[in-house]
Amino acid sequence: MNWDEFGIDIKTIESLDTDLLTEIIHKLIEIRNNKFKEMLLNFRIGEKVQWFSKRKRKIIQGIIINVGKVNLKIIAEGNTKWAVHPSFVKKFD
Repeated sequence: MNWDEFGIDIKTIESLDTDLLTEIIHKLIEIRNNKFKEMLLNFRIGEKVQWFSKRKRKIIQGIIINVGKVNLKIIAEGNTKWAVHPSFVKKFD
């Protein structure tokens, strides 16, 4: 990764003490979690969605039955239930 394109000097980061690094890590995790929560807000119960399942090696389509704190609960073909992270899911008509 090229840290320069983000305006980050890696040597400065390496010189920070562990307490400050820990504080930065916690803040980054908080920001990431807030972005995931925003993703969840884009979905509603009853919407048709699809995603690629690595396990099944195909695109799965289903309907959202619950929007949880972390994942979408989806009922798919054959009445199988899935818990899928919103970053993997796309809406479709």
